[in-house]
Parts: sequence; structure tokens; C-alpha cells
Amino acid sequence: MKPSTLALLLLSHGALILLGGWLAVLKKEADMPAPAPAPVVVVQKTPSAGSADVNPNPIFRATGADFSAAWDELMRLPRGSSGEPGGASINFFIDWCAVDPEGAVQGLARLYAPRFQHNYLSNASTYHGVELAPALAKHWRSLDRMQDYKVSFALGRSLSELAKKDPEAAATLTRDLPPGMREDVYSQLFDRQDLASIDRLLKAMPSIESASSQEKSSVWNAVVRAVDTADSKRGLWDWMAKVTDPAARKVFATEGISKAYKAEDWSGFFDAVERMGEPARAEVRGVLKESTRNTKYRPETLAAISAECQRHGLENWVEEPATK
Repeated sequence: MKPSTLALLLLSHGALILLGGWLAVLKKEADMPAPAPAPVVVVQKTPSAGSADVNPNPIFRATGADFSAAWDELMRLPRGSSGEPGGASINFFIDWCAVDPEGAVQGLARLYAPRFQHNYLSNASTYHGVELAPALAKHWRSLDRMQDYKVSFALGRSLSELAKKDPEAAATLTRDLPPGMREDVYSQLFDRQDLASIDRLLKAMPSIESASSQEKSSVWNAVVRAVDTADSKRGLWDWMAKVTDPAARKVFATEGISKAYKAEDWSGFFDAVERMGEPARAEVRGVLKESTRNTKYRPETLAAISAECQRHGLENWVEEPATK
């Protein structure tokens, strides 16, 4: 073999050995588990006092006693196209009511536009009516730029939310209001209450029976609507039988008769009458007789009333209109 041929063979053999070793190293590295990535450290910038990075909106900086100052700061911000105060002032006010409701009501009095006062207060009473009720009962006069009925609506709505949790507390706050305001809040106070809460509210307000006829009318009309909403089937008739105030019984009897007429169902009405003693039964009889005398009932309706009277062993409560 020529020396040149031998050298060529040796070089080729060496190259193969090197190639094999390189491939073996690659395979070993591929079989090894990949190392865990190094943790990423995020460095947050801490703004210095007076830095432009500090959020300028006071809603993000106010806590506790700072709310009042922050509110005044919000009032100084540029107003939006609608004239509403700048920043997230309505959200701020709602949060403020949860932390310091008295301060919030007093702050609301400093809001320049009555329509925004009403809007802010309506929203806040939905979220924080329980907290707002005592504060509004104490400071409602400070909202003198709002229309009276809007103030009474917000106060009544807040008292209603409180009544769902503590009817006695709501009744006490209502009782301590001046008579005119009491009359105005009743419709909202009893609205959307269940029957148990309505009952507890009334028991906590014994002064109703000695109230003026105008106030009695306001409260019992509100109660009738609330009872009918809470139990639209038999509520009016059941309460007609249970109330002790003659003024209340007359309202419940009037509405109960109307319900029986519309539903063409007099059995429930007279079942309630059967549970009543005198003089309550005579009072209801008087209301029904007056109704049949002054209202043009269909003949079949009058026949149904007469049949129920007979079924319950009563005289006929139908009084035909006087013929001229």
C-alpha cells in the first residue's frame, strides 16, 4: 500500500471517530432535563412625593377622614360636558357613604347642582341605604336645594332598606321625623317589604293610631299597596280581618272589595269576614253596602255576593241603588 493511501485511510478513520464522539455528546445533552428558567424580577418604580407618577384623582387617595377634603378637591376639577363634577365623583360618593354616611350627606349639600345631588343620592341609597338612613334622617334639611319630594323619596328608600334588616330602628327614625316628612316617606318605607317586616314596622310605630287623619291616610294607603304586593292573592282580605284601627280597616275593605270584584272571587273576601267580630264586621258591611249602592255592579256580581252572604249565614249585604 502506498504511503499516501495509508495516510488517507488514517485521516478518514480519525474523522469518523470524532464524528461519533460528537454525536454521542449531542445525544447525552438531549436526554438531560432542561434547566428551570431563571426567575424574572420585576422592579417597580416608587414615585417620589410630588412626582408626576402619583395619581392625581383624590378618589384613589382618600380614606376615612380624608374623604371630605378629597370631595372638595373633586368639586374643583373641570366639569364634564353635561356639567357633572370631574373625576369619578359619583363612585367616590357611593364609597364615602359606606365609610362616613353623615359626612357624605353633608358633602352632598355642597354639590352645586340639585339634579346631580338627586342622581348621586338615588344611586347611593340603592347600595348603602342601611348606612344612609340615620344620616339622612338627621341631615335631610341640609339638602335644601333639592326638591322636597326627591329628598323624601331618598330618605324613604333608605329607611326601607334599613327596615329589611332592622324594622324597629327604621320605625324609630321614621317616628322622630316631623309629621309632614313622615307622611312623605311612608310610601317608600313600606315598599317591597315582606309581610313580616310590614307587621314589625307597624308594631314599632304605635303612634299611628293617634295620628292625624291625613297621616293615617298616608300610612294605610302605603301599607295596603305593600301588603298587596307581598301577597297578591289573599293579603288584602287577611289584613282586613287582622287590623284594629277602623281607618285601616276601611282602606283594606275598600281595596279588598275592588280586588274581589276584579278577580270575580268573593269567597276569599267573605272567608275573612267570617273571622271578624263586631264592630269590625259591621264596618266592612257598611263599606260593601255603600259600594253596591253607589257603583253599577253586574247582576251576576250582585248574585255572587248574595250567595256568599247566604253561605256564611249573613244578611244580604247587597244594597240596590235607590230608584228615582
